Amino acid sequence: MVDDLVKRLKKKGWEKEHIYDAVESIYRSKENRSQGTKLMDSLMYWFLLGLVIVINFAVSIALIPLLLGLDGLTLYLIIITLGIIFGLLLEHVIRSIEHLEPRHHFLIAIIIPAVAAINAFITTKVTNKFEGILQIGSLHNPIAISVVYAAALALPFIVSRFVLKKGYYSEELEY
Repeated sequence: MVDDLVKRLKKKGWEKEHIYDAVESIYRSKENRSQGTKLMDSLMYWFLLGLVIVINFAVSIALIPLLLGLDGLTLYLIIITLGIIFGLLLEHVIRSIEHLEPRHHFLIAIIIPAVAAINAFITTKVTNKFEGILQIGSLHNPIAISVVYAAALALPFIVSRFVLKKGYYSEELEY
């Protein structure tokens, strides 16, 4: 993070001592945050994580009619589209939250796709039971559905971090 900031400030024409002062000021401000601010930062992180998990669950529930009514390539294209859209939204929101540290990003990058895969797996299993009882449609492979959804959800994160090589913080934000 510091290297990116230093590079951006150099690119804008800042002098070395001013860059040092700015970086030092940022570190001091982080160290001198009140307990209340630290608590709010932590609560915001956990609230965001909980909200994303709830939204993931809602997306999984929304898949039920699709699983009941669709099959094959159409179903997988819709699942991939939903995963990518939700993944883009998630990536943008996470990258925009300034106080998150790399470890927070790593945890989110692991937890969210894992939870999404579990939700999609359970939803597919439940839908398969409904399809068996109602004798409509065909049964779906829960593992395939969950892996495809989790991979599509993780794709924006992977592209952003490893292909576009964006940092943890939005570069479009001007200070």
